[in-house]
Amino acid sequence: MSGYSPELATEILARLEAGESLRSICKDVHMPSESTVRRWAVEDVQGFQESCTRARDMGLDAMTDRLLEIADDANQDGDQIAVQRSRLMVDTRKWILSKLAPKRYGDRLLQEISGPDGGAIRTQTIHDDEHRLKLLDALRDRISSRQEGSES
Repeated sequence: MSGYSPELATEILARLEAGESLRSICKDVHMPSESTVRRWAVEDVQGFQESCTRARDMGLDAMTDRLLEIADDANQDGDQIAVQRSRLMVDTRKWILSKLAPKRYGDRLLQEISGPDGGAIRTQTIHDDEHRLKLLDALRDRISSRQEGSES
């Protein structure tokens, strides 16, 4: 497959694991084009797809390590331009991480459902078919009356 070799694949995977982007890797003169490497993954040349997925996942962890380095960089004390650039770098990487791995790096959203006034939700189990039909009829009538009221 167009220039594939296990040695080249190993180098690409190692660099992806270190958090380097595929675009950056493929800019090197001895590397294949991005589209070629992506084709190796899509066509799963010699198991490249799974290895690439695993390497990219490890690369996300490397990106989080880099975030700490950027945020902790003491060389920018007093340099507002450097501080703003670092903030942009951190925010961009945080956004990318939250989109690529939302379960690990996204904001945790907690949704709570409650009944009236924050109380418990009332549930009722109906075993009697006749009673069930009466409740369904009553519900249908309520819905119909609401729809008629909104049409006027």
